[in-house]
Amino acid sequence: MTYEDFRGLPHAITLLGMSGVGKTVLSTMLRRDSNWFHYSADYRIGTRYLCEHIVDNIKFKIMSMTDQFVANLLRSDSIYINHNITVDNLEPVSTFLGMYGDPKLGGLDKKTFLERQELYRDAEVKSMRDVPRFIAKSWRLYGCANFIRRLRLPVRGGRPGESERQGDVPIDGAQPYRLHSGGQCL
Repeated sequence: MTYEDFRGLPHAITLLGMSGVGKTVLSTMLRRDSNWFHYSADYRIGTRYLCEHIVDNIKFKIMSMTDQFVANLLRSDSIYINHNITVDNLEPVSTFLGMYGDPKLGGLDKKTFLERQELYRDAEVKSMRDVPRFIAKSWRLYGCANFIRRLRLPVRGGRPGESERQGDVPIDGAQPYRLHSGGQCL
């Protein structure tokens, strides 16, 4: 794609790609250098739709620790725990989603894993429904000439909420999800 081809694209575009392909780098450069509004679905999910679940997970881990020093401070409301999700740091979202596997090795049991995937799917649908409002907000409030959103695709297996692709491996026959809004695939 040439620079002129890119400049001819619509003013609101979506980047889809696996982790590490450069979606954040490109989005950040466009935000910084060319007045683009950068909408990260995972940032919106973590700060709006899964925030309480993420913080509860952190607290659960603290309460499960052998040393009860921090747990006792939490119980007495002496300390406050929160995430530090940023567009460039989505680790709290990833650690909440976790990995399916042996809990003794840091994995999640099947029930917990599927519950979290369902929470994420619901949050992802809601975050995509927020996009038109954020496009309008980016143009009206922030004066951004263009809008870019980025979505992460899985390396394998797929997360619920992502479009169905050949190679998705459902867990125990669960079907991959396809997001729809008014007949259009999101």
